[in-house]
Amino acid sequence: MVLLERIAALGFVEKVGVSDGEDLLSRDPVAFINSLLKGFMEHVPFQSVSMIAVPEEERHIPSLEEVVEAGLSLEGGVCFTLNTFMCIVLRALGFHAHVLDGSHKNSPGSHTHVVVLLQDLRFPGDLHIVDVGGGYPFFEAVAMADLPLEYYQAGLHRRYESTTDMGFVLHRGVDHLLKTEDDPNWDKVFDFNMKPVDYNFFYSYMDRVYVKKDGIFLNSLRAIRFPAAVPGRGAAASDGERVMVAFKDQSLLLGPMDSAEKTKVSTADWAARIKHFFPTIPPVKVDVAVGKMLDLANTSP
Repeated sequence: MVLLERIAALGFVEKVGVSDGEDLLSRDPVAFINSLLKGFMEHVPFQSVSMIAVPEEERHIPSLEEVVEAGLSLEGGVCFTLNTFMCIVLRALGFHAHVLDGSHKNSPGSHTHVVVLLQDLRFPGDLHIVDVGGGYPFFEAVAMADLPLEYYQAGLHRRYESTTDMGFVLHRGVDHLLKTEDDPNWDKVFDFNMKPVDYNFFYSYMDRVYVKKDGIFLNSLRAIRFPAAVPGRGAAASDGERVMVAFKDQSLLLGPMDSAEKTKVSTADWAARIKHFFPTIPPVKVDVAVGKMLDLANTSP
């Protein structure tokens, strides 16, 4: 079954701001991938709004067709949707891409994160990691042969390490989404197994994300993307650096992750502000999700 035709994948690439994508792909695959990652992180949000909006009796693990629709429409979602969609796009464009099984420190149990393995990008046997589904800045493919590597992007200091079979991602400093304090030490955020799996592998684990009542993303409204400038303010971030635009419930975070301007959005303005900063999330889903979050707050002990 073909989930995405090449022409549709190239249309998506253009939609997220990569002009002349087919020409760049043929001339410089590495530059193409990194341009695609920047566009993806700007236009396709990591978000739980759509999940919260689903009526409880209709909650389900998304099909691959639904994953593709959430990506092509720029609606976005959480890691299982975002990284699976990225893998599908890369395959449609002729890359050797697979999904890998990972575990995140802030999620109960294991098998709670997905990353993409990109093979043969620069030469046969070459391995890169792509991760557009972690809710963190990710602007260039990580070459496994070059590990350990450190990145400082959008105010987040990140480090990649590996063993023969496993990869590890560590963060240092302020991380608003993980709720850690400013710390000079490295903190392991998640790991992943280098053996490729398929989407069906995650079915028994995705239930606790998309269906079960106590799932973190069904009880906390999250949305984040990384544009070149704070929307509505005109000026781009300095030195080509990108900024974070994020909601964590009613907290709005704008700017680099280590110095974000944090404000609490009023109940009356909550939905409107989400729609302003995340225009690709269907407005009706925003309204439903905010209403459910307010009901949840009113019924909490």
